[in-house]
Amino acid sequence: MLNGPIYGSIREIDNGRGIASETNESDDTEESIFDRDPSSSAWTRNVKDFVKLTRLIKPDGLRRLQIRAISVIIGLLASTCINFLVPILTARVVNELYSNDTDAPWAGVMILSALCFSGSAITLICEYLWIPFKCFIKETLSRKAYSHFLHLSSDFHNAENIAEKTTSLQGANVMSEVLEFSFLRFCPWLVQLCSATIYLSIVMVPYQGFILAGSMFIHLFLTSKLAHEVAWENEALSKLFQKEQLIRHNGFRGSKTIQALNQNGYEDNLHSNAVSTRMCQVKTYAQRRGQVAGFQRFLLALGLTATVGAATVGHLAMLIVFWSQLQTPIRSLSRAVQNTSQGFSQAAAFFRLLRRTPIVYNRQNARPLKRIAGKVKFDGVSFAYSEQKTVIDNASFEVAGGETAYIIGDKGSGKSTLLNLLNRSFNVTKGAILIDGQDIGDVDLFSLRDRVGILSDTCYIFDDTISNNVRYSRVTASDSEVFRACKAAVLHDDILRFPQGN
Repeated sequence: MLNGPIYGSIREIDNGRGIASETNESDDTEESIFDRDPSSSAWTRNVKDFVKLTRLIKPDGLRRLQIRAISVIIGLLASTCINFLVPILTARVVNELYSNDTDAPWAGVMILSALCFSGSAITLICEYLWIPFKCFIKETLSRKAYSHFLHLSSDFHNAENIAEKTTSLQGANVMSEVLEFSFLRFCPWLVQLCSATIYLSIVMVPYQGFILAGSMFIHLFLTSKLAHEVAWENEALSKLFQKEQLIRHNGFRGSKTIQALNQNGYEDNLHSNAVSTRMCQVKTYAQRRGQVAGFQRFLLALGLTATVGAATVGHLAMLIVFWSQLQTPIRSLSRAVQNTSQGFSQAAAFFRLLRRTPIVYNRQNARPLKRIAGKVKFDGVSFAYSEQKTVIDNASFEVAGGETAYIIGDKGSGKSTLLNLLNRSFNVTKGAILIDGQDIGDVDLFSLRDRVGILSDTCYIFDDTISNNVRYSRVTASDSEVFRACKAAVLHDDILRFPQGN
């Protein structure tokens, strides 16, 4: 008896996400969320999409995550207040130390130490509370991106190469890091900068606060310009990276063919040239990045020099502390921009993926396909992949249930296209396809594909057991049903002869 080591056992089905529980709902949520306006620039669209992306990561119904998020917000507000008070108290302590009329300001020093310690403790607690939310963001974006990818039409899957698809799906991790920086670093920094500007303008001469704010915003502007240039340069860098990934992918999948045709050296040289070309682009980008970073440091030093005209030694100490606090997040942002050149290409590909919409979707009031007898009718069907070339022109024929039809033609004449139209991988350009009198264009997609089976001549074999590959079209099939299917296909005895077939 076959005990299943080669066939494999039935795969566990997750009723929350598995194929067995798939619904007929179309994945059209992103159609109203992500910007697809071709008139706006790529940078503008990415910013808009980043803002709207927050709609996808709301922890609706997850009470514990909501409590953690509220706790993090409260902690960030408390930490921002403490960071605002530390420079002010530092000024008072320094003034008292500088004055010879008073004793050592132990009370002020103790309060200052307590504030610094509590600020660090609150920051640590916020980062700890943020970890589950960070994982939730990564999981949500990864699942949403892959779900959207699966629901796109065949035009996308046929046109995009594997490297572009992989890069776009990896962008979910990059976006989670950007969201984390924006929420935990940039927003508190902006609040503290506004507070410091107002306070310094009141306590000292008005221009002191605006010098600090102006220097910070110019620094931020230069960093954003660097990011913008990086995004433009990474269009070329992204293509080079994808080309390199595609060569590796072909090497992984075609290793037997490469060795059989003795093309190891050719593939090795192809990969080496791709890596060298990409590294030349990276070197050029790194040189420009260093120039911008050097100018940013010069600007920071110049801004600090302009504030030396403070009224007292304490005020100067306060300015230095404010400056140190405010420049740290910007330097972190600058380092993030410098160190994530590949991340920009992944983020851009991520947004490009979510902007794509399927051309095949359920029409309004689509109804399930009724129980069918199997009569298929092509009524004046025409189809073209592009306006320049018509593949099928006014095709009309009928096939009754139980009949076998042979479609004969040259390669590329449209034989496979007819089958792709039958399960609505593409929509017909003209005419209609009817199954037992039901126009498949008005039928629910899930019910149609659940009833119509297509066996392609380019069938993909999943990296899984034989059993799971056989039962893939109906993952709830039992082992006995899998055995019967293999016997019907005259494969059962061959599988038994495999090394672990008994």
